[in-house]
Amino acid sequence: MRHYPLASFGGSRRLFILLEEWYRNRRWTDHPEAVGTAGRGLVWDAAEWDHWYQERQNTAGLVTRADLEERHGLARSTLERLWALTGPNKAVVRGGG
Repeated sequence: MRHYPLASFGGSRRLFILLEEWYRNRRWTDHPEAVGTAGRGLVWDAAEWDHWYQERQNTAGLVTRADLEERHGLARSTLERLWALTGPNKAVVRGGG
């Protein structure tokens, strides 16, 4: 199991908040479930978490803004407004039909 206290992120509160957001939105981020607690903090299976994080860094197959503009005939400003409307649940769009 692995426990990720704030100190393990170089004390970066911003990164810690991002990780908490990924966990809270795991329905969309596929963040692994915690397997227990250590004090007040959650812990994860190290291999499962590392695999998830490595896959999250994989950008192969991601659709670019230019791809979306061309595919759907939308202006960049329209795509930006649509993105802003998605709020905190910004799903990653992978290529495909």
